[in-house]
Amino acid sequence: MLRIITTPSRFMYELLNGPMWVFVWVNILMVVNFAGLFFLDQAVAQVVVGTFAITATLMMCLYYFFGMSKILGLGHILWLALIPYLIAIFAELNTQMQVFASIVIIVNSISLVFDIRDVVQYFRLKPENI
Repeated sequence: MLRIITTPSRFMYELLNGPMWVFVWVNILMVVNFAGLFFLDQAVAQVVVGTFAITATLMMCLYYFFGMSKILGLGHILWLALIPYLIAIFAELNTQMQVFASIVIIVNSISLVFDIRDVVQYFRLKPENI
């Protein structure tokens, strides 16, 4: 039980002890996605924050079972729906929400490029997992 409870802190500890750019990037992702907390009266912000909360939970589950490995990229799978959704509703958003949505789209899309590459590499290195 203790291992489950300490999973987020162990994850952050490993991030701190890994490449600094990864630690910085993860923190950028958190700040950008949780920035929606400042706009919770807007449905789009609720979707972004909710999606990120689910994503963070999924990431912690993956980390719990697989440790710090390339499979963690799978944790951002919901962004494959979030990004097209944000693009689809973009014209309906006010200027402030368009700025927020633009930053989320850009940052999460960059992350997905790394994530897709990592997940493909994970399954190529471990064909028994397919």
